[in-house]
Amino acid sequence: FKHSAAVEVQCPFTGQKYAALPALYPDVALIHVHRADPIGTCQIDGLEVADVELAQASKHVLISAEEIVSEDVIRSDPGRTKIPATVVDAVVEAPYGSYPGNMPGRYFADEAHLQRWLEVEKDPAAFAAFLDDHIYHVRDFYEYIEKCGGIRRLVELSREERMLPLLGIDEREGDA
Repeated sequence: FKHSAAVEVQCPFTGQKYAALPALYPDVALIHVHRADPIGTCQIDGLEVADVELAQASKHVLISAEEIVSEDVIRSDPGRTKIPATVVDAVVEAPYGSYPGNMPGRYFADEAHLQRWLEVEKDPAAFAAFLDDHIYHVRDFYEYIEKCGGIRRLVELSREERMLPLLGIDEREGDA
């Protein structure tokens, strides 16, 4: 409480004490989506988590998209449109932009890489070396991908994502 805007409140019905927090209004949100048109109208396949709310609450919204498509593609399936261009400040095409995380329907999370990341975080020296090797001393995202297994690894993750439904597994809910 000392370092936040939280206040303690008491429920008038139960008497229980709760922490109440004011709404957050981020200065900038960076959101990765399945597809967007050149002006920033965004479509998301599958679960949205809090992307839509984050876009609405933020002062500025930067979108990275698996692909930039024409307005006609967006209009052909309007039910998938989740973030309107009116709240988007900039959009860029960034295939595999969620890596090492997942992109539902496109590629699975690189759990081995994420697990390695979590392990090295436990040791400050190992973590610093990992960041130097994977983040600070790579030319760009493509070099980072190469360090993590390159196109072969991305293809494996894409196959894994497409196989889950065929195996009766829903990655978000465990076994179907």
